Amino acid sequence: MGVFQNNLLAAAASTASGTDTYELYTWGSNGYGQMGDGTSTNKSSPVQIGDAFFGELDVAGDGLYKIQCKITNADRHSGVIKADGTLWTWGYGGYGALGHGNTTSISSPVQVGSDTDWMSISAQRIGGMTAVKTDGTMWGWGQASSGGSAQTVNKSSPVQVGTDTDWHWMMGGGENFGFVLKTNGALYLWGSADSNVLAGATLSPIVTPVQVTDKYFDWVGSGTTNAIWGIEKDEGKLWSWGTGSFGQLGHGNTTTLNSPVQVGTATDWTHAVGQLKNTVILAKSNGEMYGMGRNDDGVLGLNNKTQYSSPVQLADKGWATAGHGMCEQLAHAIADENGDNTGGELWALGGSPGGEGSAGDGTNSPFSSPVQVGTATDWLMVNTGGPTSSGTKIAIKKS
Repeated sequence: MGVFQNNLLAAAASTASGTDTYELYTWGSNGYGQMGDGTSTNKSSPVQIGDAFFGELDVAGDGLYKIQCKITNADRHSGVIKADGTLWTWGYGGYGALGHGNTTSISSPVQVGSDTDWMSISAQRIGGMTAVKTDGTMWGWGQASSGGSAQTVNKSSPVQVGTDTDWHWMMGGGENFGFVLKTNGALYLWGSADSNVLAGATLSPIVTPVQVTDKYFDWVGSGTTNAIWGIEKDEGKLWSWGTGSFGQLGHGNTTTLNSPVQVGTATDWTHAVGQLKNTVILAKSNGEMYGMGRNDDGVLGLNNKTQYSSPVQLADKGWATAGHGMCEQLAHAIADENGDNTGGELWALGGSPGGEGSAGDGTNSPFSSPVQVGTATDWLMVNTGGPTSSGTKIAIKKS
């Protein structure tokens, strides 16, 4: 059993057993109703969606990593899999992106069908979504032109992708591609990613998911234009490949790679999330957090706008091993006061909110060092970010 797996088991063992009720909150950009609060008005502080909308959740049983893949948003639309396994979407409905059998836009959550066995979900940047069920099947709907929904034509309701039944809960997307793991850790991609992200594959757009690299992963992060970071299965090693023009691959240079290369020699990485402007934040099992890549807006919270081509440690607050997220201009992270991944303070790590209120601190002011969002100490996680140019944030908090 490898270091990373041991770390995950230790985190799970230290997490309080039993269920608690969790709520869904949102803030930031809302031009398409993607916040889900029934309006199209930007909000600069967290607003609750419904009453205990997310439901009762056993963090120890489900695991923080798996739960994080139950909330997603892109430029215009959002989706959540509630604790009871039902799927809800809202925002821009063009291309059938919301899966409701039409192209209608809505500003409050509406359930997709009546199934109660959804496990994870990922929104593609403009108008597609993919999701995995508990039986290991994968489903896609919405825009198909770039392969974002893993369908050949636009679909306004979920349609199964192939016939495989061993898809994993770990899934996500970049600007123009989606990815998902198999239960054995193999990485599959589809969409219009370039040949570097596809590790040499030349078909594009790819509709049917295709395996890339012979590496196996526990966690995969993306979000920048054509770059990926993977935490090796059971090993805790960090690998990256794709476009490296801003140092976002972490190898001490700006070289573009078409196959995975290990970042340093550490074996205790747990989490990686990126955003559209070529920045990534990383977490370790010891509560340390790191960043690298583009830093034009001070997004790394280091009181500078320096570009980093190797991981640099960010503010030390004893961070959770996962649950952190990004949008185009800033990052959010959870300070894990109890060291058990059951919740803590929510911090915006820096950046320029750009007038959308995406920091959540009640202002629209630029900043480049960590700022706490409110005073609550029971935030669980923030959506991972990924392929979005908007400043919409979705987060889960204990009731």
